[in-house]
Amino acid sequence: MARRQQLCVCGRSANLPWCDGSHSAEDWSCDIAGEVPAFGFMAPGRIGNLARKLAAAFDGLLVREREPGARVQHFVVLVDGSDVLDATSLGDAVSFDTCTVFGLGVPCAALQRLYPGVDRHLTLPRMPLPMAFREVHDQLRNGLPTPVPRAPKPNLRSAFVSHAVVDEAVILPVVNALRERIGADVFLCADSIALGQQWHAEIEAALASRDVFVLVLSEAAARSTFCAFEVGVAVGAGKPIVIVSLDGTLPPAYVQHIHMFDAVRMQRTFPWLDADDVLLEGLLGALGSEGSQPGAEGVDG
Repeated sequence: MARRQQLCVCGRSANLPWCDGSHSAEDWSCDIAGEVPAFGFMAPGRIGNLARKLAAAFDGLLVREREPGARVQHFVVLVDGSDVLDATSLGDAVSFDTCTVFGLGVPCAALQRLYPGVDRHLTLPRMPLPMAFREVHDQLRNGLPTPVPRAPKPNLRSAFVSHAVVDEAVILPVVNALRERIGADVFLCADSIALGQQWHAEIEAALASRDVFVLVLSEAAARSTFCAFEVGVAVGAGKPIVIVSLDGTLPPAYVQHIHMFDAVRMQRTFPWLDADDVLLEGLLGALGSEGSQPGAEGVDG
């Protein structure tokens, strides 16, 4: 893989597009003036959007195969085993000072065999892409410590999540990722009430036993009698209330005094995040998890 190379601009090099020192007879350098990006990111098709989002977050370079000529200080390669990038093509695509390969669910030993010429091989558990974005982002921001599976945080709050039925398809995958990845205790009517149970009593008991009430707000939720009922139970029980607005809908009058996490506003501020990423950040904030870049966005209702 290419390392510490520079582009040839004199055209004399036998190793084009890289400089081989042929310019030295004329006592000048092929090194092109200008700032070299701190990070370059590359990932195959299925997880290619992960590289795009990381490149945007770090103001880095999105490196593509068969497009030689790029140079970065630190090259980050992401693979998940479904479409392994060829090591030779990586070297052709970019020149770098250091390189790290993240394997999502790929054993470290396999990464070392596939990419023997890099500085670090880091394996992460297989996880939903929004969680992978957060994990890799934090690893890079914090100086690439060796990743270890995250244990549930002692101060992680349990939550009762109220939502409109039509929003289940959006909410459930993110909630399941939180449950599986960090052991979050999240109650959803969509999958937490057994058939045949008295739902009214189940809701009251579940809400009473959770630390925080989260209203996932949308136009449908704002019209929902059931969501209003659940908010009323939470207010009566004295539960902390967190509002996460999926579509920018403002809180109903009975909770307008509560500060709101606005997913639409956050996505405008950080356009490389998709809807799952943003909802993940909002729910993590509600659970009391420490914030990470890009951080929480909120508005006053």
